[in-house]
Amino acid sequence: MRKIALILSIVLLLGCFAGCEQGTSKKNKVNPGYSTEVPTYADDKQLEIMAFWSPPIKEEHYTWMKECGITAVLVDNKFDAQSGSNRRKILQMCTELEIDVFFPLNRDQTGASIKKEYARWLEYPAFAGFYCDEPITKGHIDNIADQAKEAYALSPDLRMISNMLGDYSDRGEGYGWIYSDPAEYQAALADGQFFENYEAYVKYMQDTVLEPYDNVVVSATNYPLAAWNRGYETTLVKTWLKTLGLSQQTAQTVDRDMWQFIATTAYHSGGGGFYHRQPTEADIRWMSYAALAYGAKGIEEFVYTTVGQGVEFTAEDHGPIWWIDQNDPSSYYRTEVWYDAQTVHQELFKFDHVLLSFDWKGVLCHNVTNDSSVTPVFENAVGKLENHKRIEKIDSTGDLLIGCFQDENQYDGFMVVNFTETARNSRLQNQVSLTFDYATKALVYVKGEQQLVELTNHTYTCTLLPGEAFFIIPIA
Repeated sequence: MRKIALILSIVLLLGCFAGCEQGTSKKNKVNPGYSTEVPTYADDKQLEIMAFWSPPIKEEHYTWMKECGITAVLVDNKFDAQSGSNRRKILQMCTELEIDVFFPLNRDQTGASIKKEYARWLEYPAFAGFYCDEPITKGHIDNIADQAKEAYALSPDLRMISNMLGDYSDRGEGYGWIYSDPAEYQAALADGQFFENYEAYVKYMQDTVLEPYDNVVVSATNYPLAAWNRGYETTLVKTWLKTLGLSQQTAQTVDRDMWQFIATTAYHSGGGGFYHRQPTEADIRWMSYAALAYGAKGIEEFVYTTVGQGVEFTAEDHGPIWWIDQNDPSSYYRTEVWYDAQTVHQELFKFDHVLLSFDWKGVLCHNVTNDSSVTPVFENAVGKLENHKRIEKIDSTGDLLIGCFQDENQYDGFMVVNFTETARNSRLQNQVSLTFDYATKALVYVKGEQQLVELTNHTYTCTLLPGEAFFIIPIA
């Protein structure tokens, strides 16, 4: 019995030693060389937020854009906006309001007329450049290359936004990455003007437009908020993060900024009853933060003004859109979505100068729910990292998209986005815990507000609702 008691005592004593070592190991960590200084960032950078399309040509409406947080606008062809007198009025108003103006170009045209049509507007500081609609064929991309060349010849300061299509392989019947009809898809391939896959499309865009002309901004469209059956079935577009990742990787290859579209209205797209559902404030926040997690330096919002109801649903069908058109500009008013977007914009502008001081390194996709909407998005994501040396452990009750960044002084930063699908889980809380390999404190930006937080056991914890995110900079 004494031997047994002695053995048990030894086992218990060793267990206590092991327990003490395990319990204090985090506290006894040694700083491997991380800075202990709290970093500061000059407030000299601003996130670009572009409105598609421009409102009626009245001072009140352009003032509303400024109040909403819009920094750039694509001038629509409606309201006779392309007449000489109206272009001048728009440029005058936007110069006073400090809103950049981009004029539209057509992918079916070369840049031959750019100098003739736009040289006289260079006197206005608001004239920022051009936007060309999404190319589909090689001929379209060749035209855009010519447009970029002529825009640069007009002024090296003019920017060219050449927006790429997203990977639409999950639309309609899924034949090819853009066409839903298999016969149409094969015919397009046969004529030599189309691309076999999305990667080939992006590569041709890179080689033909982005690499030769450094005035071109990388941009792409792929809206994630999908729905069927008049909104009773919702999901996420599974190629969304693939489009974001390829866009950012392309931007880094050619050393260019990347802008990304988000959907601020419901609209029809594709077959089988597919459409993009009407976004809420949480959706606008969530799409914005996901784009920022991929290193976007500009957010393009489709749409700001709805003209003639084109492809958009009416307000009666699917809730408010940014502006309601009754074929009378005097009927335009600010809807709920305008105020939702304004709230998100104000939040982003509080810390955009900090985030834009960092370079994008990749993303972590933390998938814990196996949600049928989220999991395919993460599986198709481009730019994924297996892990990050600064993060020892991630715990959460919901899915997370984590953008990984580093600044010029080697501080790591992480954009942590609650990736819970907002339409299905509008109030579901995500309990998040990040444990760093060594950090005694952290700068944290929650809804744009800066907090200096003391960390216990190198760990930061918080609760996120759908659509919410935080940016964190661990400090030794």
